Amino acid sequence: MRILLIEDEVPKQEHILAALKEIRPSASVNVARSVRSAIEAIVAEPPDLLLLDMSLPTFDVGPKESGGAPRTLVELRS
Repeated sequence: MRILLIEDEVPKQEHILAALKEIRPSASVNVARSVRSAIEAIVAEPPDLLLLDMSLPTFDVGPKESGGAPRTLVELRS
């Protein structure tokens, strides 16, 4: 089973990953931290299960990137 966890907050990621490891130890879990990286991951390899945060930055946050404004599913549909 391929799972894609889309969560931008590391502490939440860690808790969810630990729970997934207990529930489904054989699953392959990938993590995306933004809308853009989630879309890229889904296009590259569609997951069997998607766990999605309700508010995400547009881009991955990094030393030179703030991530942009958090976006919700409703905003993405507009």
